Amino acid sequence: MDSNDNASCLDDMIRKKIVIVIGDEDLMGDGKPVHEFRLRDKEGREMPGPDQSFIYANSSYRDEEGSDLSNLFHDLYESDPTRMLVPVLRMALERAIRNSIEEILAEEGFEEGSMEMKRETARRMIERGCLKEDIQEMLELSADEIRRIAKEMRKK
Repeated sequence: MDSNDNASCLDDMIRKKIVIVIGDEDLMGDGKPVHEFRLRDKEGREMPGPDQSFIYANSSYRDEEGSDLSNLFHDLYESDPTRMLVPVLRMALERAIRNSIEEILAEEGFEEGSMEMKRETARRMIERGCLKEDIQEMLELSADEIRRIAKEMRKK
């Protein structure tokens, strides 16, 4: 699918009422990434209304060329923003992580001057899978201090 096909597909989607379901398997068994179906009721009658359809997206699809669609499907299952391929999704995940960090700090009653509070918060952030760079930035701890905390946690 080239970029012109993608653009015309987007134009069509804007004009239509479309339900999109993203699944993790190839339901049709043909290796295609996307299938479009017309909506029908139980008796097989097409649903009333102009241009209504149902799209099933096979998120297990990967191609050799690393197309936009393949990269999107990859990123849907990626939890590490540094390994994401679509910039807008990477930025969204990074923003969500930062917001989570801020919530953790607020829940902990974070106070600027308390080094022990910073260490305890860092432990909890490490347990929740936060990136060490984010912990360092949010808590203003050195990389060495975060490594020491993580090392202590592995010993326990």
